[in-house]
Amino acid sequence: MTVDELRQKASPILEQHGVTYAAVFGSLARGGDRPESDVDILVRLGRPTGLVGFMRLIESLEECLHRKVDLVTEQSLNKYVRPYVLPNLKTIYEK
Repeated sequence: MTVDELRQKASPILEQHGVTYAAVFGSLARGGDRPESDVDILVRLGRPTGLVGFMRLIESLEECLHRKVDLVTEQSLNKYVRPYVLPNLKTIYEK
């Protein structure tokens, strides 16, 4: 899957769930993903969703993409991992 394919498939779901910004990182962003690779996405939420809403967003993305999705918010990104993730983000959605 390419970043452009991800953008096209995921954008309607991200919009529906109130996401204001989303970016992919990890192997897909680097162009080194494989069919069994998960999709790592960082999101900024426009409204509080709670745990159930967050899990529904993950489930919707996984159903659409047919891959496991690891979803993180900007606030939950580990401070030790942050310096490696932020420079490699590829925006897939912005409202």
